[in-house]
Amino acid sequence: MLHLKTGEEITGYDRGFEGGNLKWELPLGTTMQVPVGEIDFIEYPPDPALAKENSGPELVPVPDEVPESGSEEESPEKTVELGLPEKIFNNPVEAPEIIYETLSDGFGQTVEVVNDWTRRVELGGRYLEGNSQQESVNISARLEKNTDRYFQQHNLGGQYGKSTDVLISNRWFVNSTFDFKRTDNWVVFIKTKMETDELQRLRHRNSLSSGFGYRFFMEPKKRLICRIGPGVTHENFRNPDLKRTTPDMFGEYEFHWPLTDWIQYEHKTTLSPSLSDISVFRSTSNYGVLFQLDDDSEWSFKMGLRHDYNARPNDDRKRNDYITTVQLVYTRK
Repeated sequence: MLHLKTGEEITGYDRGFEGGNLKWELPLGTTMQVPVGEIDFIEYPPDPALAKENSGPELVPVPDEVPESGSEEESPEKTVELGLPEKIFNNPVEAPEIIYETLSDGFGQTVEVVNDWTRRVELGGRYLEGNSQQESVNISARLEKNTDRYFQQHNLGGQYGKSTDVLISNRWFVNSTFDFKRTDNWVVFIKTKMETDELQRLRHRNSLSSGFGYRFFMEPKKRLICRIGPGVTHENFRNPDLKRTTPDMFGEYEFHWPLTDWIQYEHKTTLSPSLSDISVFRSTSNYGVLFQLDDDSEWSFKMGLRHDYNARPNDDRKRNDYITTVQLVYTRK
């Protein structure tokens, strides 16, 4: 148990000192760098092989100075604490409290991991009852994490709606982008896309692409990133059944720009022309204007437009799909 001077207690594993910091591994596998000046003491469980009756845990004070990384005096690893099954077996009367504390610690560590990400949730919908009946919902979420070495972005969501018991939309997607920083503003990227659309009779479309990108801007409110590289896409349609795998050339640009202090414009376009069949071409464009609703930039009102184009859709399906949305947006950084 790591005891901080603020009174906080963090369960985990001691992985030694390095550069004036304690390397503390959390139960979920994430490693924290804790400055020595913030630590009160470290509590280790007793060694079962050496434990005596009524012996308590070993309390180890933290030195005022720690050796630099690579020093021969670097602290060795300590015995880790017992797992949950052993704790419950050894203390059956205290089992409910042990389970509660373990779940609370796990939830706390999960929150710490998620807190490193910028989170955004968008929600919109429509409900009509009377001479016309219509229910629809639009929901999406975005997670982003930007470090000195890489950038991650994960988007997921979709639309579902009915009009007088007739399905008018049922589309869901999950997209992930990984940018690994190289020299200057250049990046190497890997991108995955998965989607399904019942109205297009698309069971699923999966694509994987990789290549190079360049960041013209990469700021909290200003962003211009271009990516290009080869890829491959697999499509599975129904009525009629059709499976198609094509090599592609992937291209994408992402643009964010503040129009005023309270209005933000966002745009992303993805192009996927086939390298084996020139008639197979897909593109997706997302446009959005966000109107900030509070001083903390957490709540916004968004007007959006999505345009999907497929040059070779399934039989009797149209090439273009346009989706307009009005959503409430919550962003946490």
